Amino acid sequence: MRKKHWYWSFFAANSVAGAASPLLPLYVYFLGGGPREVGQLVAVASAVGVLASLLWGRLSDRTQRRRPMILVSFGGLALAYAAFPFLNQVSHLLYLNAFVSLVWMASVTVAVLLIMESNTKADWEQQIGRFNVFSGLGWTGGLALGVAWTSVLLPVVGEGWGLRSLGAGISALAVCATVLATLWVREPPLHISARAFRGMAVTAGALLYERFRYAPAHLYHVFSPMQLVRFLQGRSALGPDLALWYYGALLAFTGFAMVFVLLPIFLRSVLEWPS
Repeated sequence: MRKKHWYWSFFAANSVAGAASPLLPLYVYFLGGGPREVGQLVAVASAVGVLASLLWGRLSDRTQRRRPMILVSFGGLALAYAAFPFLNQVSHLLYLNAFVSLVWMASVTVAVLLIMESNTKADWEQQIGRFNVFSGLGWTGGLALGVAWTSVLLPVVGEGWGLRSLGAGISALAVCATVLATLWVREPPLHISARAFRGMAVTAGALLYERFRYAPAHLYHVFSPMQLVRFLQGRSALGPDLALWYYGALLAFTGFAMVFVLLPIFLRSVLEWPS
């Protein structure tokens, strides 16, 4: 893999996400929707994203493959936004955004793993920071693209076709991200000795046997509500500090969602700002 070159594919993909973040609420408003519909759009996508992160994470662990998930993610974005100009109902946008959340999480789940597996431990912090810079600049570039696109085209073709054409434009950008990922993302080499392989095989065999023996009790503890209660109280193996950090993240994301959902509709309908 050409080191660091593949960051540009995530730059392009985050540009897609940045341009799409105000596009969907504005298009909901154009179709006659309001804050409730935008809230439903975000809530469904968030729920799908949570489940998708678990799905892609488990699949990545089982297959030990990162590249296919990135290609599926970026290709899925291109496919979804290629259909955007043909949607004319808010319910259609809900399904599209749920699909976008599903495929987007495939790349989000494995990106940091790919960095860690492609670099020495001493370089992890530096390379994760560098990757975040590319991703953040891509998101900001996508927002700038949306501003320029709508400023130029909306007065000419009208709000509806101006927003639809932006969807087609970011679909093309997602195609570019897919091409860059195809060229530059490579699977990191896995070095497993014969002795380590024997150890893993014995461990896996013992695990399967013990899981079969104690399956009912194992399932009881997995689904026990007390597991969640103990975690929320900080009385789990993760410790109280990490539980407190999760509480902080929960409050931060909740506050962000409360503003993000309503802000585009407020600016458009109450202050009468143009898209």
